[in-house]
Amino acid sequence: KFDAFANLPDNVTINNENSVVTSITYTAPTDVANQKDIIYASASVSGDYGQAVPLTFEHILAAVNFKVGTIAHGTIKSITLKGVYNTGVYNFDNGQWAILNQNDSHKSDYSVPLAGGQFNVDGNTASDTFINDQSTGILFMIPQIVGEGATVEVVFAAPGANDRVLTASIAGDDWGKDIV
Repeated sequence: KFDAFANLPDNVTINNENSVVTSITYTAPTDVANQKDIIYASASVSGDYGQAVPLTFEHILAAVNFKVGTIAHGTIKSITLKGVYNTGVYNFDNGQWAILNQNDSHKSDYSVPLAGGQFNVDGNTASDTFINDQSTGILFMIPQIVGEGATVEVVFAAPGANDRVLTASIAGDDWGKDIV
């Protein structure tokens, strides 16, 4: 069996049993600029193969973006994910993530990067416009069913108004691989 990675971050722990790599443990950095998308491939061959092994790589983290929906004109000053699981173990045998120790010590808050520190919504902003994207920074998170108490907090100001803090529960959301 061949297991291969591309873009493996420095803060990954490689786990093995009897000198065979079985899984990795990864903690997603809270600084989004330090996050990397992990790409993995696996192939099994039998006998004395003696040939090139074809590998198909796939993303194994959840890519988290935000889009504009139906919203009043104004300025989104910040978006923060609060209390989401930050550490998981990716098992090579079944291709699944397991959250490590589902408790508060393995939860973090993540600030969504916004170009210029804010995102302006006006009459020219199309619905479904990405607020964060490749240029500003996608959050690469541990795939998970988001735990109890997790929220998304948005600081928003309508023209001429004070900042409003809008909070919504995200507990129970399914962040599978490659969620956009």
